[in-house]
Amino acid sequence: MKSSLYLNGFPLFSQIYSDQPPLYTVIVSFWFKLFGSSVYQGRLLILIFSLILILTFYHIIKIWWGNFCAFMAAIFLLSSSLYIPLSASVMIGTASLSLAMLSIYCITLYRKLYLKRYLILSAIFIALSLHTKLFTLFLLPLIPLEIIHAKRLNAKKTQQNHLLSQIFRDILLWFGIVSIIYLSIAIIFFHFNLPLYTQLLAKPHLKKLISPGDDFLRIWKTIRIDYDIALLALIGVILLIKQKAGKFFLPLLWLILVFIIYVNYSPVWAHYYLLFSIPLCWLAAIYFRNFSIRNIAKKGISRWLIFILITVTILRLPFKYNTNIRNIENEATTQEYKIINNLLLKYKPFTRWIVTNRPIFAFYANLMVPPELVLTSHKRRFTDKTEQSYFIDRLEEYKPEQILLVLDSLNFYGPEIISYIEENYFKIYGNEFLHRTPVYSNFPISYFWEPIGRYLPARMQIIADKWFYDLVWHSLQIPVPRIKNIQGLAVNKTRVEIFIRKDILERR
Repeated sequence: MKSSLYLNGFPLFSQIYSDQPPLYTVIVSFWFKLFGSSVYQGRLLILIFSLILILTFYHIIKIWWGNFCAFMAAIFLLSSSLYIPLSASVMIGTASLSLAMLSIYCITLYRKLYLKRYLILSAIFIALSLHTKLFTLFLLPLIPLEIIHAKRLNAKKTQQNHLLSQIFRDILLWFGIVSIIYLSIAIIFFHFNLPLYTQLLAKPHLKKLISPGDDFLRIWKTIRIDYDIALLALIGVILLIKQKAGKFFLPLLWLILVFIIYVNYSPVWAHYYLLFSIPLCWLAAIYFRNFSIRNIAKKGISRWLIFILITVTILRLPFKYNTNIRNIENEATTQEYKIINNLLLKYKPFTRWIVTNRPIFAFYANLMVPPELVLTSHKRRFTDKTEQSYFIDRLEEYKPEQILLVLDSLNFYGPEIISYIEENYFKIYGNEFLHRTPVYSNFPISYFWEPIGRYLPARMQIIADKWFYDLVWHSLQIPVPRIKNIQGLAVNKTRVEIFIRKDILERR
């Protein structure tokens, strides 16, 4: 929605509210200008970024560890939880990480060929990545380590003289280019307005926000689903340490840093898992560097345990792939969403503006959201008095014909806003949905039942699902007030309400 507004001439940040860097919005708006504004085109663009990510990931590992190792790493990443669904979702994280991987790829080529142009390209790509989403900031201290290794390798081939000065000069050049590119883009969009930059891009992300369920436990549960990759990654770490392969420590340092950053950070969203899955798959492929059946056949129980783990990992690949595909198919296809979209389209001829905290509905209906209210998340703190008054002032200014609110247990809207809406708008739709995870997510049988149940005959699958879920798990009814004390079973109550301005109905 931000890209649509930007495409229609509204200035970013000064009018369009955004707590993310500008580059992704600009790229998407340019893409929409070329190929048309639609969800399909947005997903196609993200798919291109995803392909860039997986190809650069493959070539980075291929340069140092060979074809087979790179192939296995790419397969692990493709089959890891959420990678395929995120490649089909218009999410900002995939684009930022693809640019970051391009930066790492260029610095890898610099290590191998020692050509300055790759150093410059690496700096440009990481600066663009930071202006897409700032969560790749942790790579800034890691890439210079690769520059140091490159210099040391080159010094072994030539001379050791002035090694420190050369390292310092190259790192300074790299940081200089990153700074120039980043500051240039920031100046274009913020015009030296440092308070605006701090308010929009720094404060919302530096302050810890308590959001139930949106913490590191979300990442940990997903890692547990990819337990096979995680165990292989552990073997890869042991091999790195055992062989003292310091020049290959980039994925290990990456993984350590993201654990340190996000273990106490909140909120943690689902697409943050890519920050963990990339180094995990990277490390998991290390064992395949010198992989052969002869090595497995050697004596030693550890080698046979590794062989069993590799076998389990390979056997799980089609099940995980099917699960990822099913997650895409189930996205936004519920009957409730169709009802909501039809109602929005019904009043579209009388609507110029719509206010909603789910802009995707406005995008589907091709309706415009006031630029100052395009992002109405809990990060904006609508419970704060000044924010509530600002929101009401914007309602008075734009007089939106429709308002769509998705209210859950957090209820981002304060009483003043709700009171204003009820006074000036008429509710035409209101429904409450109770979303319950069918299986206790920490219970290991869910990992086996899902892939097995899907391959039963259709009628047998329905009967089995009804018996297993409805008669067994749903019989364990747990009262909603106690649900916060239980970490595995997710119950989420969501209320969707649609309002029409009263004068619109009176005119009709």
